[in-house]
Amino acid sequence: MKRFLFPTDFSPVANQALAFCTHLAHRLGAEIIVMHAHDNQLLETDLLPFHIAKALNLGEHNDATEQAQKYVETLMRRVGKQVPFEVRILYGYPREEILNTCQQDHPDMIVMGTTGATNAVESFFGSTTSAVMLHSGCPVLAVPPGTQYRDISKIAYATDFKEPHSRIFYELSRLAKMLEAEIFCVHVETVHVSEKEQHSQFFPSLPPVEYDQMSLHVIHNHNVIEGLKEFIDQNEVGLLAMQPHERHFPQRLWKKSITRQMVLQSEVPVLSIRDKILNR
Repeated sequence: MKRFLFPTDFSPVANQALAFCTHLAHRLGAEIIVMHAHDNQLLETDLLPFHIAKALNLGEHNDATEQAQKYVETLMRRVGKQVPFEVRILYGYPREEILNTCQQDHPDMIVMGTTGATNAVESFFGSTTSAVMLHSGCPVLAVPPGTQYRDISKIAYATDFKEPHSRIFYELSRLAKMLEAEIFCVHVETVHVSEKEQHSQFFPSLPPVEYDQMSLHVIHNHNVIEGLKEFIDQNEVGLLAMQPHERHFPQRLWKKSITRQMVLQSEVPVLSIRDKILNR
């Protein structure tokens, strides 16, 4: 992986997510595009760092970009990791500018915080993060508030084995190799399934992937969300990977989706990978 896209509103939650992004980029040898989409109708400038807000209010684009550059440099010094980065100040609706930048620059991953300046998870997630997850041209990593970076040695991929996932396994194995991590393929069964049935139903579904640190785990819990959270805690999983539904998936059903609920509730970063976008 060579390039991350990090959208930010410069809020405290976004700054925490940037710290995580910086550590991960340093670990993988990637550069970061730090972008801020400015729209007065969506975000008041008094929520921005003073010098950035002042330059934007005066319409001084170059000065706003320079001030944002200095601000990010300061944050990275606090993190203790220096990675190549550039700052872009764009104008327009955040989700549109994020998707446009993704299409133009082809980053390997988008890294985002799961709350914005208003600290209203539902509001920010509904207006920005969900749209990016559903329509982006690359995987999206959602970082929960307060997440401290630690080396990712275990990745869990939550699946019901109904969706196509051969390319997702390929992408995950590529990431896991770079991180020297194990992959746990986790299926939460809400009704009891015998070990014999598990082997006949689920093991044949695993695609052939040249990665020997991959294993299948079928767990039983009447609640999928609780089952995943329990598995993550018990196995010290550092990252959860999931597949959201495709672009035609109705917004009203997306509100009930397991991926969305896990992003809102998970205490570890959630990597959203759409199967079709990997064929690029």
